[in-house]
Amino acid sequence: MAEPTEKIPAAKAEWLVATFITVAIFWLHLHFWQNAGGLWRDEVNTVNLAQNPSFTALAHDSFPVFLPLCFKIWSAFGHSDLWLRLLGMILGLLLPLAFWLVARATNRPPLFSLLLFGLNSLLICYGDSLRAYGPGSALIVLALAAMCSFLKSPTWPRAGALALVATLSVQTLFQNSLLFFAICLGAFAVCARRKDFPAAQKIFCAGTIAAISLLPYLPNFIALPQAAVELRRGFSLFITKLNFEMATGFPFVPFSAIWEMLAILVVGLALLSLRRNNSNEKSLAYHLPLFAGVTLAAGAGLFLGFLWFAAAGARPWYFLPPLALAAACFDFGIPLAALPRLARVSVLGLVLGTALVAVPLAHSDLRGHFTNADKIAERVSTKASMRDSVVVTPWFCGITFDRYFHADIPWTTLPPLADHATHRYDLVLKQMQDTNSLAPVLEEISATLRAGQRVWIVGLMSWPAPDATEPPVLPPPPLKDYGWSDTPYMGSWRDRTAYFLSHHCRKIETVALPDDGAPNFQENLQLFRAEGWRD
Repeated sequence: MAEPTEKIPAAKAEWLVATFITVAIFWLHLHFWQNAGGLWRDEVNTVNLAQNPSFTALAHDSFPVFLPLCFKIWSAFGHSDLWLRLLGMILGLLLPLAFWLVARATNRPPLFSLLLFGLNSLLICYGDSLRAYGPGSALIVLALAAMCSFLKSPTWPRAGALALVATLSVQTLFQNSLLFFAICLGAFAVCARRKDFPAAQKIFCAGTIAAISLLPYLPNFIALPQAAVELRRGFSLFITKLNFEMATGFPFVPFSAIWEMLAILVVGLALLSLRRNNSNEKSLAYHLPLFAGVTLAAGAGLFLGFLWFAAAGARPWYFLPPLALAAACFDFGIPLAALPRLARVSVLGLVLGTALVAVPLAHSDLRGHFTNADKIAERVSTKASMRDSVVVTPWFCGITFDRYFHADIPWTTLPPLADHATHRYDLVLKQMQDTNSLAPVLEEISATLRAGQRVWIVGLMSWPAPDATEPPVLPPPPLKDYGWSDTPYMGSWRDRTAYFLSHHCRKIETVALPDDGAPNFQENLQLFRAEGWRD
């Protein structure tokens, strides 16, 4: 049905505002690409895995093979940080494109998705990061667009396209399998309402193909509880909500509540749509509220279940895929065209006004870097001698340091590890079980200082008070209240090393680093220099 004549200008204005926001989003991504700087440890982990994207190597990460393969191909043409980040930006820009494809399939302007997700500086930052969350978010929204297209015309070719996009999606992020299942549940609700069971069978076939593609990872899934025992710290609803608020509180903290209210509104409209059930109505527009509400509710529930099962805590960037899916559901689950003219214009005004505020705020946020480990590695390379020693703490910062430190100077981490290419939690677990794991590091520090050389400490270090007692050696895990977590051990290794240095070193000083005023999002490390031995 055509919209009333008086509403057509409002519709054009909505599409125009969406276009303006999209241009701003592209500009912000370009700005971030130019300023993000060096790669932080998780990104280095991804790049290193790309050199050997085997199923065995992937056991040291939490993503399937799609992204490492992308970086392996991309790295054939260059290895610089700026070149690698260019691919991250390209993959990040797939998301606003995906929002527009959903808009095209549903004939609803992508206002909410572009405003709440596309302009969010934190989501841009981690979406363009060399991790799977950005492309994974884009592909789950592309799967949503493919499902909308299929529901408009449920043919086998469109079912094949749906299966292809779904397979790419689950091969980017494991949790996307649950989110795609939520999309399928929304589509099944539409099929049941239409009594279109052949279409439901085609959706089932597409989902089955995507599920079968995950079978090669089955050994990794089986080994997961033991392989990731250090990370499985339990599920906390409080921590989950806190990280959700960090992810959605842009441009202002209360916007987390707006996300929640819009989600409740979409689910409520889906329930209301059941009161006017008409199985003879085949147009997709009639069924969009139901599709959006079921998909959104199922996606939220399944993702919370995933966090509970993984028991690895929550980080703001974990929420990118479900938030992208939710934002797209806001666009077609809330029928702006059905609102009175004044209400529709008011919503559009609020969207435009918020965008004008959000763009400069995001521009300011996105001038930072992920890490300063590259600058520290350069400083140590130029200032240290070949007979000095370098100690990096905590151990996972050694992944970043290893990428940027090329001097022929011995260095190690707390505790010492044989491999710094990826997150080798299996090696850390062995060191946690060894109560004498620090001995090689302390012996190296002692020998270096006795020889009149210097020890450079890279990372996060807190120095004890003069009257402090020596920190105790922790027993092997599991520990009471901490289980198999490596967190208390990292603190113990750091504190024992700091105590040793403070009692056997004549001089410890902080080395000043170049400061351009930009924040470091993930790794804001310090550099210390210790010299002189005393018994």
